[in-house]
Amino acid sequence: MARAEGDLLKPHWIVAWWLILVVGLALTTVTAATKFGDLDKQDRLRAGGTEVIAAVTGHRDGSGRVAEQIRVAYQAQGRSYQQWIKGDAQVGENMWLWLDPADPAEFVARNGSTDDSLAFFNTWMGMPAGLGFAAIATLSLVRHRRASQAARTAAERGKRRKRRQ
Repeated sequence: MARAEGDLLKPHWIVAWWLILVVGLALTTVTAATKFGDLDKQDRLRAGGTEVIAAVTGHRDGSGRVAEQIRVAYQAQGRSYQQWIKGDAQVGENMWLWLDPADPAEFVARNGSTDDSLAFFNTWMGMPAGLGFAAIATLSLVRHRRASQAARTAAERGKRRKRRQ
């Protein structure tokens, strides 16, 4: 049985629409903070990072929504590090990394990928998706408000008519 259009405007749905609005705005905000933080890290480390050569020690093919990934391995300050990042390189190749001198686990690779490049919120798609959720919820809430106002106005007109009679 198909749900009537008015069912989605009933009061118990209002909480759901508010929740979708908040989740959409949160998704947009967290994605923007992650992406712009990642861009800031790239600029900061390229300007003041320590350069090292890393070896590509692993490769995963991308498929669908998953980007191609490479594992880079390097040594800094007497320790060995390895991290999966977005990228396309063959196992055995070398690539330049710029490390954070205070924390060698943070880096930006020659291809622009950082150590956070595979983080869940580190994708531009989170922003339009979050804005889409927020827009749908906002439209639904506006429709509910207008429908409520129209119902109140109709009820007030009915009361006035009864008083006149």
